[in-house]
Formats: sequence, structure tokens, C-alpha cells
Amino acid sequence: MIIFSGEISGECKRFLLRRKSRLEFLANLLVSTIFLIPTVLLAIFWKPIILVFLAPYIAFIAIPLIPISEKEQKKFIPTKIIFDTEEESVVLQGDNFERFHMFYAIETVKDYGLWYDLQFKYGDKDVFAVCQKDLLTNGTLEEFEKLFEDKIVKE
Repeated sequence: MIIFSGEISGECKRFLLRRKSRLEFLANLLVSTIFLIPTVLLAIFWKPIILVFLAPYIAFIAIPLIPISEKEQKKFIPTKIIFDTEEESVVLQGDNFERFHMFYAIETVKDYGLWYDLQFKYGDKDVFAVCQKDLLTNGTLEEFEKLFEDKIVKE
């Protein structure tokens, strides 16, 4: 069993927060665009006052740019990642959640030097599965790398 336990910090935490903001921004932009186009067309062909309704769409797009509080971060950033070699499963635990994945669902393990970023297959996505190397509490980095030797990609 390999366990990474503790709160991630530094560049690893910034990496996760940037990823979350980027993904939310793109999702909000896509959803807003669906409504922006008809609103602009109505303003052009009917009444220009309808452009007032662009403000909520723009605000919705900008929401991910607001910094995330520590309290909110605890809702999605795991504080413990357990690799059970017998069951070939990965468990991500946080203060308010627990998510399970199987080893076969891991496509690649990106090695960023100070942390590993687990990339899962599409149907099993978990963008917050990041293992900071200095938080390893059970097992060794060599055991971890041997476990995923054919999937590790240096970044």
C-alpha cells in the first residue's frame, strides 16, 4: 500500500487551482456562448436594449477568475491518496468526500518533479488526483514508480 497524506502546497497547489479555474472558465464560456449569440442577434434585429442581458453572461464567465477560499478548496482537493496494490484501486479522500478509481482507469502518470498528476480515462476523470512527492507517508517513490513504470511520463 502506498499512501500520500497531508495538504498539498506551493507550486503543486497552484497547479491544481489553475487547472480548476481554467476548466470552469472554459465550461462557463461554452454555456454562455450558447445564450450570448441569440441575445446579440435579438439586439441587432429587434431592440438594442436587450444588450443589458449580456451583463449576467459576462459575470458568469468571470466567476472562475475569483480566487478560491481555503474552505472551498477543502471540498475538492484530496488530503489523502491511497494506492491499494492488492485491490489495484486508488482512493482519494478529503474532509467531505471519498472517490474511488481502479488502476486500469489510469492512462498516464505525469511526473512534474515535485508531484505526480494522475490522468484517468475519459469515463473515470478526476482532475484533482495529484500526489505531492514529499507527502508520501507509506511506501517509497521507487515502489510507486515501479507500480506505474509503463505509464509514467516526465513533464
